[in-house]
Amino acid sequence: MNQAENYESFQSFDSNEREIIAAEFHRFEGNEEDFNVDIDNIEGGDWLNHLQTVAKPVNKEDIIFDTMENSKLAEKHIIICGMVENIWHFVMPLRADHCIEPSPIVILHEELPTTKQWQQLSYFSQIYFVQGSPLLERSYERVNIMKAK
Repeated sequence: MNQAENYESFQSFDSNEREIIAAEFHRFEGNEEDFNVDIDNIEGGDWLNHLQTVAKPVNKEDIIFDTMENSKLAEKHIIICGMVENIWHFVMPLRADHCIEPSPIVILHEELPTTKQWQQLSYFSQIYFVQGSPLLERSYERVNIMKAK
């Protein structure tokens, strides 16, 4: 999408929506180390009420594995290759209330999750991380691909 299309798309929102978008955009600028996700204020504040979450955030160190090969935690799971800054947009539908048995999620990425990324994911259960390259076949063995959904 080019700059003119972005502007037209932005203008399609009413003035309140444009103000909220602009405020959120500016809130995300700056040094990542200074960034803190206000978990109660993401997308209007009540998104946690519509998702399957844990009461206390999960520690990042508890979900990082060298391998999940033959692990019971990684069976009938979903593998996500790569990581984006707003990964929670992808994970939210996988943890919606209407999901009776949410599948474990294993993220395969070359770098460890950033503070911002983990803050977005820390309230979801059954999310695991394996550091590795999606370009290497061995990485797929390490995320137990043969037992994935």
